[in-house]
Amino acid sequence: MVSCAALAVTPMSAVRAQTSAVVTIDVPAQPLGNALVEISDVFGVSVLAADDLVNGKTSKSIRGAFSLEDALERALQDTGLRATRSRSGAYVIAVLQSEPRTSARKQQRVDEEIIVTGTKQNLGLQDIQASVTVVTKEQIEERGFYNLEDIILRTPNLSTGGGSLNDISIRGISFGGVGGGGDGVTGNIYIDGAPSSITANGGALNLWDVEQVEALRGPQSTVQGRNALAGAIIFQTADPKYDFGLDARILIGNENSRQYSGAVTGPIIADQVAFRLSADYREVDFQVINQLNGDNTRFQEGLTLRGKLLFEPKGLDRLRLEVTGEYIESDTGALNAVVAPVPISDPAFEQFDPFGDETFAN
Repeated sequence: MVSCAALAVTPMSAVRAQTSAVVTIDVPAQPLGNALVEISDVFGVSVLAADDLVNGKTSKSIRGAFSLEDALERALQDTGLRATRSRSGAYVIAVLQSEPRTSARKQQRVDEEIIVTGTKQNLGLQDIQASVTVVTKEQIEERGFYNLEDIILRTPNLSTGGGSLNDISIRGISFGGVGGGGDGVTGNIYIDGAPSSITANGGALNLWDVEQVEALRGPQSTVQGRNALAGAIIFQTADPKYDFGLDARILIGNENSRQYSGAVTGPIIADQVAFRLSADYREVDFQVINQLNGDNTRFQEGLTLRGKLLFEPKGLDRLRLEVTGEYIESDTGALNAVVAPVPISDPAFEQFDPFGDETFAN
């Protein structure tokens, strides 16, 4: 053990004054142990280090006005060691622990707090009192989510019947209402703050150019209106930016599925007006052929176009105006089945003409 100064009982106030005091010193580059002894003598504070830590290491030259901690930091530079002050006031030399490696994307997640917008309070996810699940853009990309149904199937207390977004349920309450008739909607999907129509929901809402999806469980009528008894699903799409940017994606999969997506953003007036345009076309061909007419009865085809304008006039610092326009077109085939009271192998089917005027009963 290298003891760089004799131990002495020193009041803590005096130790703090010694460590914070700036002293002009001149310690040349030399073996690290010798340099630590000189620093200890100059400042009158014990510096303790094990022999195997300092042997074979050389300190940097220290010339000029330094505090004790700055002088130690300079001496230990590039040695892989650090100095830590103990409760007694002495400084102990130890190995510098390397910080765990963290990817840039994971570090960004730590630094960026997730803000929930569906409650219109703009609170962090840890501060919100409502029952909510938030799916970010990074999670959408990493998990390969294709459309809203992918999120619903992986979110507690959310379900969809028959793969149609017209039949979403939250905690067992269907968006279509609790009664058998009428139009008593009890839940809705909101895109950038505007409710999406039931017709648009018929095609699976895709997740291209979407920044965040929030699923709020339980009554949200106070902030979302009376059609939110079951809850609400909130879409936040990507905002325009003042720097030019272009995104594009092509996906090809089984069942003859194809998706072509693109988005472009940029300034119209520097730092005041920006735009964003996005388009997404998807097509899935399940190849379920109607044997009577040869048509494919099971397919999905959809087109989504979205345009956004952002206004932030310099003359009005607190004004931020964002205008969004969206067009959704979807077409989904349906499988039509013939139900008969006798097996299809019955000879009667040979004379039955499904396109004729007579019914099977005749």
